[in-house]
Amino acid sequence: MNTSVHIPDDLARRLENHMSSPNCELASRNAFIVEAIRQFLDEVESEENWCEEIMAWQGCDLELQREELTGFERDLEL
Repeated sequence: MNTSVHIPDDLARRLENHMSSPNCELASRNAFIVEAIRQFLDEVESEENWCEEIMAWQGCDLELQREELTGFERDLEL
């Protein structure tokens, strides 16, 4: 797949600095961007990022009011 991506100037400078450094193991910007996308998708798509309880959750019918979550119903008696 071919695509065109606008990279903001500050990020483009960081990329160029990295690509020209001796620490860069990739030969091209394209290879670097492909690897970055792969790593990001591997992380996002990984079910290992979530605990077993969250992955098994099927939802519920419990309704909570905002005040129950924030404590805003309490009078601070200032």
